[in-house]
Amino acid sequence: NEKFGIIDRLLALAQAFNGLLCLYSNGIEGHGDLKPENFLYCNLDDNLHLDNDSWLYDHPWLIKVADFGWADAWIDYGYTTKAFRHYMAPERFEREGGKFIPEKSDMFAMGIIAAELLQDKHPATNLKKAKKSEGRWLKWVEKHEPDLHAINSERMKNLIKDCLHPDYNQRPTAKKCLDKICCELREEHNLDVAPTLQEWRRD
Repeated sequence: NEKFGIIDRLLALAQAFNGLLCLYSNGIEGHGDLKPENFLYCNLDDNLHLDNDSWLYDHPWLIKVADFGWADAWIDYGYTTKAFRHYMAPERFEREGGKFIPEKSDMFAMGIIAAELLQDKHPATNLKKAKKSEGRWLKWVEKHEPDLHAINSERMKNLIKDCLHPDYNQRPTAKKCLDKICCELREEHNLDVAPTLQEWRRD
């Protein structure tokens, strides 16, 4: 939504990664079907109880991770490609016996989501063509630099590029992503959100 500025969008990303980190810390190895529709926007209105967190009064809402229908499906049902192709990590296209780390596959999807949120478009320069087939999607992931020209922050560009790395071993963890976004909010926008997010994970 155009009414949300860069701070709101970074806060949304921070809360999304925070929610995923909470899941990974409590037994879920991977969500498996991350896309914008599977994050819920909740307006806190008058339900604020954190007196010392002034940023919440200017941005009184939170993001929640939703739709766990495919969470840990690779463990319970074997390898699956039941997700939107244009958010799917390349290693998930491998057939039975393919190796991957669920959290790192989620981080690929989050890289796509972060790019869309921060620049209002998918990072594939020709998404229509790239998502037509499995082969074309894999070719884009492995051969093409993501289009992130509309993102001003070098820190956020580099974070997204790291999330979209074709080799899942090279992708960051949810914790590292969250730390970098919190750093961006603190250093560029004078908002220290990390203590609040840590408290939310404890609750």
